Amino acid sequence: MFSTGRFIRVLLCASFWGIEALLLCECANDAVVRDLVQNLTRGYGFPYVRPVKNSSSPVAVGFRFTPIISTLNDIEQELKMRGMMALTWEDHRLSWKPQEYDGIQIINMPLKEGVKQLIWQPELVLNESFGSGYQSLHPETMTVSVQFNGTVLWYSLATIFSFCKVTVESYPFDIQTCGLTFTTWMFNKNEQYFYPIYDLITDEKYKKYEVKHGKWELSIKSVTKGEASYDCHTCAHTKQSFILYVLQLRRSHNFLHFVTILLPCLVMSLMTLLVMWLPRNSDSAAAGFGLTCVLTLFVFLTFLFSQLPSTGQPILGAYISWLIVEGVLITIAAVYDARILQKAKNSLKEEFSGVCANKVSERSRLFPKEKSSCLPRGTNLRKVVLFVKLSTTFIFAIIFLLLIGNKIGEGLN
Repeated sequence: MFSTGRFIRVLLCASFWGIEALLLCECANDAVVRDLVQNLTRGYGFPYVRPVKNSSSPVAVGFRFTPIISTLNDIEQELKMRGMMALTWEDHRLSWKPQEYDGIQIINMPLKEGVKQLIWQPELVLNESFGSGYQSLHPETMTVSVQFNGTVLWYSLATIFSFCKVTVESYPFDIQTCGLTFTTWMFNKNEQYFYPIYDLITDEKYKKYEVKHGKWELSIKSVTKGEASYDCHTCAHTKQSFILYVLQLRRSHNFLHFVTILLPCLVMSLMTLLVMWLPRNSDSAAAGFGLTCVLTLFVFLTFLFSQLPSTGQPILGAYISWLIVEGVLITIAAVYDARILQKAKNSLKEEFSGVCANKVSERSRLFPKEKSSCLPRGTNLRKVVLFVKLSTTFIFAIIFLLLIGNKIGEGLN
């Protein structure tokens, strides 16, 4: 019977070297395998020396990272990923003749024994690390599979903490693009270089690879290799090899975004518009209602910005800010109209009250459906504010729809 750990090792071995390696991996005599591992480590030499016969030759390191779970902290702009990491390289010091060890072609052996390094391992650093140094990469398996010709495979779960710049212009319909640059700081390209592994996931399948977890949908847009030089005194005229993963994270569009973000914006926009349609004899109530709308918008704007990084300005936030300005203008217009009406009432003379009443009575008899009053009809400020309100709402809606359409188009491409 296979134990759980043994079954996983068999599965990883088969996934990289094929089903025909299963029996070779697990069916060998344990004593022979133990002797083989001891012989390899005993005669290995210094484990920090690159495994090359010629010191001028580079070590080719194949690399692949397949994300399984990803979370993005919008405020801290921190991307946390968990996935399968694969590294492979050639080490001639770990080769043997299968006929001398009962036909064994593949074995599993540790990279370290406690804190002691047993065999050479490539240096791997994430440039966009959110932590410091090696804190960005956390491989969970320190056991490698070694083939008789010296091919080494390090296959492990790994956790990555990376920085990802968040742009929130089209929030909550935003699409984030994050880059992961895996490289080495210790070796230049003539000592160690990387190349992407396409054995299980080809370049075309990389682009179609998607992970849906929580509020983000992750897809790998591209995987490329390259060289980069760093500006420092000791590394002049040297270049480091790297592999760049370009990831795309699309915020999941669900009903919660509509209920908690878009619907309140629409409701508050309509509420501020209703202030302009209140009767003229209730201008004091209109002013109070407008002030309540402004305060509500302030609270909602504070809530919105608390969910986003301080480095960006979403279109939705600009629209809410403009709603606040509109609410203030509407409140001022209501107060001004109330002041005009109150002043007109106070300035009416006692001797003209009868004449005014007769005029109102005569006009009411001629036009029974028309409401007549001795008071002035108010100002045109309401009409101006109403026009500005409707026009800016239309403009913001067009801009927002165009921006969202552009982001969706970029995501599809």
